[in-house]
Amino acid sequence: KLLWNPERNVDELIDEFCRAYYGNCWKLIRAYIDDTHSRALGDPGLHMTIWTPPTAPFQTDEALAMYAGLFDEAEAMMQGDPVRLERVQKARLPIMYSKLARRPAPAWQLTDTALVTTPAYQRVQELVNRFEEIARKVGVTRVSEGGSLDDWLTNVRSGVEPIPVVRIKNGSVEAVVVPGLGGRILSLKCNGQEFMDVAASGDGLDPRAGGYKEFSEMGYQSPGWVEPYTVVEQTERSIVLEGAFQNGLKFHRWHELDEQKPVLRVATTLTNVGGAAKSTGMRTHPCFYLKDAVGAKLRLGAGATV
Repeated sequence: KLLWNPERNVDELIDEFCRAYYGNCWKLIRAYIDDTHSRALGDPGLHMTIWTPPTAPFQTDEALAMYAGLFDEAEAMMQGDPVRLERVQKARLPIMYSKLARRPAPAWQLTDTALVTTPAYQRVQELVNRFEEIARKVGVTRVSEGGSLDDWLTNVRSGVEPIPVVRIKNGSVEAVVVPGLGGRILSLKCNGQEFMDVAASGDGLDPRAGGYKEFSEMGYQSPGWVEPYTVVEQTERSIVLEGAFQNGLKFHRWHELDEQKPVLRVATTLTNVGGAAKSTGMRTHPCFYLKDAVGAKLRLGAGATV
């Protein structure tokens, strides 16, 4: 209508549309529009472009929480009007998208049998499910200039399924091994004291940062540290894993706790199963937690070469 008559009052036109399109809840939608607009204009350091992301400073967690409240109220008002209810839900998608774009990294908790995401991150997945439900209902097929809805949903959901763990024990030591995450040792306790250091993320663990892991090459983050391994053999005190990688190398790793002593032994064989010769070097990366770093000792080698 501004193209027909650029002298028309913009606010009157927005009100006219919102009343007709959203019905009785239109003032709630208008409040959302006005607040987003004023926050964006109120940031002197922001020049809005096509690339301004959902993490822009004016889209604060507090603002998104307020918008969610407005849309909760609007949806409740339109329960008897399925056509306008769907319009309200469709208008809500950008808020949900922004919340998902601002989501924290997955945080994990260690149970007896698996790594599972924390309740806070499980709520993120509930939001993804609702986003998908509305998006499919209103016909959304693409997200973020070119990507398909299915690809985007896969990416948002990736890496949050429970990851099984294996526990091996002797009289004084317990080790927690994660075959699906590079076969790493996530926890190593002796008489209840933890000796593996694992980073915290949000309200839980970040299992990719810490523990004992191995790389098939000398390069930083070369294959081996996060790839899934197969459990070849397992007893109460030992576990044998195998992992084959895209670089043509293969690990065969054996972990065993001594029958009596507080000792964990790890032995790894690196094999080239590809067709071409490779120049490589295996790398280990243990992250130890030490209450007394000054009193700690490190031995490298065996026999006379220690």
